[in-house]
Amino acid sequence: MKKCSTAAVALSLALTLHAPCAEAGPQCIFLDAAPDSHRVVPGDTLWGIAGAFLANPWCWPAVWAPNRGQIPDPHRIYPGQLIVFDRQQQRLGVAPATAAPSVLARQQRSPAARSESLRATPIPAIDPAWLRAAAQLSLVAGGAPASPRIVGFADGRRIAAAGDTALVDGKAADRRDVVRPLPPIVDPDDGSVLALPLRHVGQAEYVRTDEAGLALYRIVAARSELVAGDLLAAPAPALAEGMPSLHPAPPLEGRVAAIPDGRHWAAQRDLVALNRGSRAGLRAGSLVAVVRQVRITAHDPQHQPPPAPSTPIATLVVLQALERVSLALVLRSDDAFSVGERVQSVEAGTQ
Repeated sequence: MKKCSTAAVALSLALTLHAPCAEAGPQCIFLDAAPDSHRVVPGDTLWGIAGAFLANPWCWPAVWAPNRGQIPDPHRIYPGQLIVFDRQQQRLGVAPATAAPSVLARQQRSPAARSESLRATPIPAIDPAWLRAAAQLSLVAGGAPASPRIVGFADGRRIAAAGDTALVDGKAADRRDVVRPLPPIVDPDDGSVLALPLRHVGQAEYVRTDEAGLALYRIVAARSELVAGDLLAAPAPALAEGMPSLHPAPPLEGRVAAIPDGRHWAAQRDLVALNRGSRAGLRAGSLVAVVRQVRITAHDPQHQPPPAPSTPIATLVVLQALERVSLALVLRSDDAFSVGERVQSVEAGTQ
């Protein structure tokens, strides 16, 4: 397998492949069962297509052939394009546009003048459904934010759902997310509080302020039953629309600090908190690996085995990074993992 400098790989992953990578690193290995080609269709994701060809999907730009005429940015792939695998050169590329059969030609339609753009919108890096689910959780530094708080519900209800009216103690605004503080995230290394996770449980719309000074909000959406103590916060940005290009995190060592939904084990599609953040160079789109040391049993107590290597068991993408903590989504997992397990940059974790 060919090799490429770390700087070139990082640049191509973060932005675009400006020049052909001379060689791809030893971790950028094509699967034995990789297909000869793949026609991009609506609903595909970059991560999914890359995973069909590569053992490590994040290597996608590092093995991309020079195709600036067809695809100047390996992060922007469009429906209708044909991804081809050159087994001899161990490269991916895109077939010339003339080689791709027209979608219209394959459809049974009556004769008419039509216009259809196959490349108006590139396919997303990650399944938007995963990101929509992930957007239900966010982190804030410190304690609970000083946000308006639900103190009760109309008609004396103890819980509420969509269509009910909430009584809110705080400054009124037109539309707010309803969020619920979860147990704080604690650094497994030193025990300090890193952040407070907030679960987005619904949305509420301001109606009026009553004579007692309480703001009345109509609950317009609810993912779960709302209770007194839930907070009203500014609407969160849509991750599905703003997910940046995926890129390896800078060299780092850290740990899984929490699984905010309260489960003991995490696997694919779960959210986890890490005890490293922007101070360690993490930002939205950074890829990290959960690594686990292989256990070797010594049968002879007098002859201890050499230190066991660390093996990557999961790949995570950072969605939100605060100074000392980040929230990450599990993109792939070979085994479940728990709080306290080690994380590294994907490059370090896949050597």
